Amino acid sequence: MEEQAINVGMPVWFDIGREYLLPGVIKEKEITTGKSGTFLTVRSLLDAKMYSLGTQPLVQFRKHLEEDGMEDMTQLEDLHDGAVLYNLKKRFEKQMIYTYIGSILLSVNPYKMYNIYGTDTVLKYKGKSFMDNPPHLF
Repeated sequence: MEEQAINVGMPVWFDIGREYLLPGVIKEKEITTGKSGTFLTVRSLLDAKMYSLGTQPLVQFRKHLEEDGMEDMTQLEDLHDGAVLYNLKKRFEKQMIYTYIGSILLSVNPYKMYNIYGTDTVLKYKGKSFMDNPPHLF
């Protein structure tokens, strides 16, 4: 990411050594002289914790994220492990356990019963293309 592109309030993906990127927002930017460079304070969207980052390569611009996540992950603008995991997390939090990856249906087991398998749901999906309704086993 270019130096001049980093601004407070910017949505980003950032790396804290977890082997995948985390979604966050830049809260503070401090430019130092010498080899130190730019220090950023980023608030994680996962746990609202603040992280101090000392180098820019740890930060990437983040595109817009849907409030409920994307129904079809082939439509994600950012495609990497962190974006996929965050999308699944957002959908899971809204009790949307099914997500498409193209024509493949992915399910996250909630380990509890949801009322999403009744006759009314079956009729909603009966005779329809899989993309006509939100992702579901039917």
